[in-house]
Amino acid sequence: MLPDIDEALRYLGAGPHPPEELRRQAAAVAEELAAQVQPRYTYKLFPLAREEAGFRLVGTELLLSGQTAERMLAQCDQAVLLACTLGTKFDAMVRSAQVRDMARAVILDACLDRLRAEGQMDVAAALLSGDRMTFDALRCEAPELRQLPVATYVWFEKNYLDRDYPLRFVLRCNGVQFPDTLKKEP
Repeated sequence: MLPDIDEALRYLGAGPHPPEELRRQAAAVAEELAAQVQPRYTYKLFPLAREEAGFRLVGTELLLSGQTAERMLAQCDQAVLLACTLGTKFDAMVRSAQVRDMARAVILDACLDRLRAEGQMDVAAALLSGDRMTFDALRCEAPELRQLPVATYVWFEKNYLDRDYPLRFVLRCNGVQFPDTLKKEP
C-alpha cells in the first residue's frame, strides 16, 4: 500500500510542481512507511442520547459537546465510533523520529546557548531569523556542528526553524524555565 506521492506533497505545501529531489525523498519515505504500516480499524454503531451538555453515546461515558457536535449530530439518532491505527511498527517509527528531532534540537540549543554565553547574541539572532550565510559560517566554526555531516542549512531549517524551538530559546533567554519532565495530574 503506497501513498499517493502527489497528494502527500500537496499536503506538505510543496506546490503544483515540487522539485524532483523532494519527490524522490517523499517516495523513499513512502516506501519505508509502506513496509511498516499495518492498517487496522474497528467501528461500532451507537444510539445517541441528547443531553443538556451535548450528545452521549448510549452505553458509554463518551459525551460529544460543542458547536461542531451540535451542528453535525442535531438530526441524528445514531453515531459511528471509528478507531484506526497504522500499527505498532509505524508507532515505533514515529516515536523514533520524535527522539531524533529532540536530539537535533538539543544540539542546536547547545550552539545557541554557547553563543549567548560568549555574548554573541547578534549571531544567535541572525541564526534564529534564518540567515543562511550566518548558519554556513557557524557550521564551519561551531564544535557542536563541525562533526555532524547532516547539519546543513536545509537540516537546520527543517529541524529547528520550522518548529517551535526558536521561540523556546528566546523565552529561555528571557528567564522562562521549562520543566525537564511533565508532571502528571492526580
